[in-house]
Amino acid sequence: MEWRLGRHAPACQSCEAAFEPEADYYTVLTETNEEFDRLDLCPSCFARRAECPEDVFFWKGRRPAAKEAGERRVDFQAVKAFLKKSRTETSLAYLQLNYVLALILVRKKMLRIKEMSSRGRQDYLRVHFTKEDEVFEIPVPELRESDVTEVQNNLMDLFRQHAALDPGEADDAEADERAEAEARTEDSPDEPAESDSPEAAETAS
Repeated sequence: MEWRLGRHAPACQSCEAAFEPEADYYTVLTETNEEFDRLDLCPSCFARRAECPEDVFFWKGRRPAAKEAGERRVDFQAVKAFLKKSRTETSLAYLQLNYVLALILVRKKMLRIKEMSSRGRQDYLRVHFTKEDEVFEIPVPELRESDVTEVQNNLMDLFRQHAALDPGEADDAEADERAEAEARTEDSPDEPAESDSPEAAETAS
């Protein structure tokens, strides 16, 4: 799996107009032959752009104000939305991508590991989003630790931005943040807790 993500572009990659402080923009993630690339566009160019079969996912962001220019945060709501969309993909690139996305969200307490299971030679993480009931499977791919680190670093750079959410998305984000905070304290020492890592789940099985 190859990445050509780089950092957030300082200007629209179509019309080349500079992104001014506090200006909205769109990031499009594309995939061709198991190679991922990103495209940053101004709203006008994004609106005119025809949807391509290579498009995987897109989200809206906002350039920071001048006084916040040094601040960059990871938009974990976009990470969560991406996993919800991509979790049914079966190519090797997506198997690796979804597994690392799941690990990131488990670390943030936004995803919970219910158990590990196996079918044949394939291991799976059975997981659910915090405060959501639906349990789904994430296949565990063959990845070296260095591969996991590389993919995770690329993902963090991809999603590290100032997000501009509309009111409905903002409400969802606040609800997820509350759920994340509650998840940190909901495990009682007198009751067995769901696993927060593949290693803990494997030990418990």
